[in-house]
Amino acid sequence: MADYLTYANIKSQVQALIDDSDTAIASIIDSVINNVYLGDIIGEFRKGRSVPPWMVAYDASLDTTAATRTTLVNTLGVNIERIISVSVDNQPCLPITPEELELHTKAGFGNPSPSFWWDTGSTMRPTRYRHRKQYTLATGGETDTFEWFPIPDTAYDIRYWYEKRVSVLSGTTVPDLPTWAHRTIIYGTLIQLAMFDVKVKAGPWAVLYEQGLEQLRGYSNNFVLGGHVEPFGI
Repeated sequence: MADYLTYANIKSQVQALIDDSDTAIASIIDSVINNVYLGDIIGEFRKGRSVPPWMVAYDASLDTTAATRTTLVNTLGVNIERIISVSVDNQPCLPITPEELELHTKAGFGNPSPSFWWDTGSTMRPTRYRHRKQYTLATGGETDTFEWFPIPDTAYDIRYWYEKRVSVLSGTTVPDLPTWAHRTIIYGTLIQLAMFDVKVKAGPWAVLYEQGLEQLRGYSNNFVLGGHVEPFGI
């Protein structure tokens, strides 16, 4: 038997631990499994001090356009939760704050005035960026855009690292978690199913679930302690 669990394995084990044979329960299980996985468990990584490497990716297929403030990110197959870092022409490009764009308190002491960033006549290799995410409410569409400051004077190569959005589990897909943590989804699902008046077999599910979450918190945070990029012991 494989060490990992697919979505189908998880659902099967959850069904084996409930005493309710109502066929309508199956659709509830589908929803609860993903609510536990995407909301609670993956949420522990979102709150942590670091992001595990398997949830980080980079894309180097973009270019700026001369005299154009924005660059649209092709999100086909690129599910961006947030931008981690950006480089333009192999040089670091840092995020810019609304205060720097609008307030004169940032001007002086060698810092450009706000008008420098917005002035369409100021064109050079961008040193600052703003990531903008927008949603089309009518269709559920999502777009990611980079805004460049100053405006690029030519086409520059863009490389950006981003935190990936985790996909919904279904069929034979496997959770984006260490294999030992897959059972944590089962425990969390059993706890939430009880809230739907589903008859769950007796067991220390709450204790096992909290133990699993605690292990995941420590596992995630180990990626940054002392400059390590992998968990200790690997």
